Amino acid sequence: MVINQMKKIKIFAPATIANFIVGFDSLGASIEAIDGSYLGEFLTISSDEKFKLEITGKYAHQLPQNPDDNIITKCVENFHRQLANKKITPQNFSLILEKNLPVCSGLGSSASSIVAAIFALNIYYDKVFSDEELLVLAGQMEYIINGSIHYDNVAPCLLGGLQLITSSAKNKALPWFEDWFIIIYYPGIETSTKMAREILPKNIPLRDAVEYWQNFALFIDALHSDDQKLAKSLFNDELIEPHRAKLIPNFDLACKTSLEHGAIAFGISGSGPTCFAIADSIENANKIQSSLELNMPSNEHAFTKICKINKKGARVI
Repeated sequence: MVINQMKKIKIFAPATIANFIVGFDSLGASIEAIDGSYLGEFLTISSDEKFKLEITGKYAHQLPQNPDDNIITKCVENFHRQLANKKITPQNFSLILEKNLPVCSGLGSSASSIVAAIFALNIYYDKVFSDEELLVLAGQMEYIINGSIHYDNVAPCLLGGLQLITSSAKNKALPWFEDWFIIIYYPGIETSTKMAREILPKNIPLRDAVEYWQNFALFIDALHSDDQKLAKSLFNDELIEPHRAKLIPNFDLACKTSLEHGAIAFGISGSGPTCFAIADSIENANKIQSSLELNMPSNEHAFTKICKINKKGARVI
């Protein structure tokens, strides 16, 4: 295969919400801000004589500055290993990552970087891998970085929408309510996925597990049957949230304030510390955003955004 040496491609990979309150390790959603701002990572790939990596963006300082230690470099190395199976010679290029998501924020920051890299590489190499193969590559990168494979961020980031996650990368897109809004609140602190997993109990009562997954199954049915009333009644997590909420300062206040201003649900995005509320009208979404900005302790890194489900996933800009 001959690669066009004048290629220059810019990719956007969106932020994501994992677990979605009712589906621990089983649901993931791609989100977009309704104000038109880009909530996610940009990556530009350009033909070059040798490999180069530049990190820019608001949160560039949170990443290793040595290219050898960066997640993007590891993505390139793994991608090129897979190219050998297709008898394609790796090319040289320069990469610019615009890091716009805070690290350890619960917004799928590492997943967004992974997806941006492999999606850009796949376009650069004339789409040598299918979406399913790309998802497997993304899962491999999650394993390299975190020691385990989780698709609840990379799947919605790559494919868009609300995704039902499986351990075998056979994910299913789910329907969603078009008039519902998601209000995210990032408190400007970090919570590591490792810590958020370690705080969870190693064993849970069988009765609690059965109740949780019955609730989850009903929620999936409510989405498919377009039953908003039923779906609203199922946004409850007594299994995971009580433990992880301890890691998030003022979680109870954020939840109380959101529910008082019209939220139909409130929960933790992924491992946190980002939280999110769900509203069934733009009026309530605005009220919830204003109440969080007014009542929650903040720092220069904190922010709120009103979002909707992003159906596009990763894409060329």
